[in-house]
Amino acid sequence: MDAMKRAILIVAILALCGANALATPANKAALGVRYGRFLPARLDACSTCHRSAPGAKQGVTLEEFPHNPFGARLKVVVEVLKKSGQRADLGRRLEKIAGEDSDGDGVANEAELLLGHNPGDAKDKPTAVELAGLAKTKVAFVAFRSEYRWQPFESVVAPAVPNHTHPNPPTPRRS
Repeated sequence: MDAMKRAILIVAILALCGANALATPANKAALGVRYGRFLPARLDACSTCHRSAPGAKQGVTLEEFPHNPFGARLKVVVEVLKKSGQRADLGRRLEKIAGEDSDGDGVANEAELLLGHNPGDAKDKPTAVELAGLAKTKVAFVAFRSEYRWQPFESVVAPAVPNHTHPNPPTPRRS
């Protein structure tokens, strides 16, 4: 691809992904980073948070793709976090609504994601057998989340310097 075509493609992509759009490749990537190997390929998609736009044609804007109940809840949480002065990145929003049931099917959002079901679609509900294995999956997921995650755009926070006191401090030597 020559430089002119590449430049036109980049401009077109930027135009479609306006600054206020929430359904961005970055959000899709953040979903994948948070859930890693626990996110099935079918949920690593726009449909996890969006419904198809009626009569959608190629080249429509992101605003024309409506959110499903899960995506709508994530969108609301952005404003709640911002108003309280907290970061509103997708990972933080996912944590906030993990225990909620956005689609009203009786299963928490994170449980549905971990079991491979869409938390924005009430018809896509885990079976009783899948729910029975949830505890084991959650343990593995918690271990996965505790692993080191490289976050190049996050501030590095140094741990506090420990306050060590010696129970029997050494006496200074006198010469």
